[in-house]
Amino acid sequence: MNRNHVYSWAFVAVLGTSVWGCARPGTLFPLPDGVRGSVSGQSRSPGSTLRVLHVLPEERGTFLVNAVSRAKSSVKLQVYMLTHPGLIDALVKTHRRGVSVQVLLEEKPYNPGNPSAPLPTNRAAYKTLSSAGVPVRWSDPSFRFTHAKAVTVDDVTTYVSTANFTKSGLSTEGRGAREYVIEDRVPPDVAEFSAMFAADWERRAYVPESPDLVVSPTNSREKILSLIASARKEVFVQVEVAGDPEVSTLLAQKVRDGVKVRALLADLRRLQSEDDPALPANTDVARLWRDNGIEVLFQKSPHLHAKAIQVDGGRFYVGSVNLTSNSLNNNRELGVLIDTPDLANKMAQVMNSDYSRGQTVSTVLYNGESLPFFAPPGFIFFR
Repeated sequence: MNRNHVYSWAFVAVLGTSVWGCARPGTLFPLPDGVRGSVSGQSRSPGSTLRVLHVLPEERGTFLVNAVSRAKSSVKLQVYMLTHPGLIDALVKTHRRGVSVQVLLEEKPYNPGNPSAPLPTNRAAYKTLSSAGVPVRWSDPSFRFTHAKAVTVDDVTTYVSTANFTKSGLSTEGRGAREYVIEDRVPPDVAEFSAMFAADWERRAYVPESPDLVVSPTNSREKILSLIASARKEVFVQVEVAGDPEVSTLLAQKVRDGVKVRALLADLRRLQSEDDPALPANTDVARLWRDNGIEVLFQKSPHLHAKAIQVDGGRFYVGSVNLTSNSLNNNRELGVLIDTPDLANKMAQVMNSDYSRGQTVSTVLYNGESLPFFAPPGFIFFR
């Protein structure tokens, strides 16, 4: 391995200032027996209660719509994209039942066709909700993007999602993207989620205290780097996009330390790399990772929109944070660290199943395909 590559990350801008949005549908492959849908387990954290891991698209996204519909006292929803008609309808009906409903939306999703003209993705939901009297606000513009995807119900349960609240993100047909949702009922976590939402609603600063919360731009870099650094045998990354120099350097260093590092990146070959328009997106990072000994593959189906990291087959991260500089430094992002054995086992099985169908970087880079810029319907990316 060329060790000079380890230090080349500081000069690599590809996707390092980018994060990506909604996902296109993908073909569904069977998961191993016993890991379909959701699984629950007890966290080892003191005073903990039930946590549940939902795996999409094998599990339909209706569980989130149902949770909002059954709310008794409050719903607090914060998301980058909200277009799912069933969820929007549930928010309106829940509000009309007298339940307190608050919604925070990103006002200016990135428009790849015209960066100076943000996408109007959330305007229809904003209009529908405000017309129905639902309290809805645009998120704090001090964040580059509000890319978090979370909803807290009755101050008892928070759903921390990798999926946007769209038809493709919360697929009801089993043909959406690979996504994960943590249903978190750990009281300290839920209290933190509620407190952070209140701060964002009022556009106040907030510093999380829970050791399990991963929040951009406050502590996500520290938490994710610490998780990776803790690995003794293996780091497994499954993330839509990557490119942050510090994260990439640490992954390369773990390889040099004898730790096995595997990675799945989204197959975005139909989108151009920002760094080199002659190459498809994600391939620059994948090639450099490969050259540093990281066993990187592209996930073709189901399309990868999730963001997850697992170390030593145990403790893992799930959330909205991509491994890009913008996602870590500038956005409002939200994720959670999990050490529950049952959930860790399920996560490992799903990630390994996806990895077994991955496509090698060399095939992606050198298969001779014509790859003009093309954004598939329903697929949106942003910086």
